[in-house]
Amino acid sequence: TSPLVVHGKTPPEGLIDIPLAARRARLKGTGAVEEAKTTFTTIASIKRASVVIAELHTGRTHQIRRHMKAIGHPIVGDPRYGDERRDRDAPTVDGLMLHAWRLRHEGEVERLPKEIEAAWPARIVQMIAGFGLTADPREARKLIRAKESGVVVPVAGPASAPAFVTGSVAVEFDDDDEDDVEGEGADVEESEEEADARIMAGGFRAQQKQKKAKKAETKAAAASQAAA
Repeated sequence: TSPLVVHGKTPPEGLIDIPLAARRARLKGTGAVEEAKTTFTTIASIKRASVVIAELHTGRTHQIRRHMKAIGHPIVGDPRYGDERRDRDAPTVDGLMLHAWRLRHEGEVERLPKEIEAAWPARIVQMIAGFGLTADPREARKLIRAKESGVVVPVAGPASAPAFVTGSVAVEFDDDDEDDVEGEGADVEESEEEADARIMAGGFRAQQKQKKAKKAETKAAAASQAAA
């Protein structure tokens, strides 16, 4: 579970279900994709920025950072997936505004407590205050624990349906990443960000085809009923 400060006003809560280009060494450059799911809860927000608690449901490389960029809310201070222009308009940026706050496990490691917490670092607390936001770690803890236990709790922002973002979202990524993917037999070098963009754009095109097919099916059904 990680608190992060992102650019823009995020939805109150949501699920990001966007597959990502595989980055494990044996899969790089193969075009393989991996399932990736992140849920988030917004605990404070204004138009310029939001404080979000993110939880991983899969463990992909840079998953939270890539997912937040994919939905248009890059993490403040992210040197690889961030937005330098928006960072310049933010309060003094001191590194990546992402923190590994809570780690839980089901008892796999006997000598390790089942839940470990690391206090929010001063740089994140100062960034939150710099944006004029208020986010109390103790209240955030209560909120997350309540959600984990199935209790319905109010979240930041106006009442609205949770945001469910899937791989059908088309996203443009910067293509100037120095870390190119060179798979065996690859004819063209493709950066990891380009691979992410290709995957998501492909999902977007598939969704459009499905919409057109469903629309045609609805029209045909209506015509059939009219004829009857």
